[in-house]
Amino acid sequence: MPNLSFRGRRWRPVAMLPVVMMPVLMMTAAALATGSFTAQASARPSVRSAAQLASAHPAGHLAIRKIRVGDAIPIEGAITFIRVKRPSGRVVLTRRLPASDRLTLPLRPGRYRLVSWQRLCDGNCGTLDPPSDRCARSLTITAGERLRATIRVNYAVGCVIRLRR
Repeated sequence: MPNLSFRGRRWRPVAMLPVVMMPVLMMTAAALATGSFTAQASARPSVRSAAQLASAHPAGHLAIRKIRVGDAIPIEGAITFIRVKRPSGRVVLTRRLPASDRLTLPLRPGRYRLVSWQRLCDGNCGTLDPPSDRCARSLTITAGERLRATIRVNYAVGCVIRLRR
């Protein structure tokens, strides 16, 4: 093979690109040639305003708070996780509870299941133990309602979720 060099660098002709990159290069070139990357405006803009959409399905709110009860304290710390699911099993949200141990979620009216678990820190919170102290509670959110869920965690026994309207 001839040395196609430029200031000590070795040039590779397009034919020498790895075989894996050729389909990507060809698809990109074809898309650019046909103009498929151009933005297109909607033929019929939406006539409903944001206020109308919000009033059609006003959200309720789930205010979550975690409190520790009992004397047991994980020496290396623990992180609380929550999951909100529909009765069908579809997961709406899974996330870590912030350091403030409080979180408010806007939810559409309907039935849900709130699940909570703890993951103890293993040495530091960069490495976590498997989930423990799981608890769950079914709940119903109505339009415009603020439902308060308190997760009461006792690291020696487990946890329980209490609801208050």
